Amino acid sequence: MKRILSDYKRVLKENEELKNQEATQRKINELLVQRYSNSISLQKIKDKIEEYKNMLKTCNKAKDIDRIKAINERILELQELIEERN
Repeated sequence: MKRILSDYKRVLKENEELKNQEATQRKINELLVQRYSNSISLQKIKDKIEEYKNMLKTCNKAKDIDRIKAINERILELQELIEERN
């Protein structure tokens, strides 16, 4: 009976250690996914800035003043997002 109890306690302890290892591995994986996601998002932000800059090239400076202002504001907001991540 003592042997069975001893084995049972040992198995419980091993299970707890495995759970801790699994939890740690999950956290590491979550951090890696988050880091990878942020890098993708950062590239998307940069691509969007380029898209807006190309839009500015097609605007008529005399007629599209409000549009130009709105695009410039969006560019600035996106640049601020990039700065926050760096």
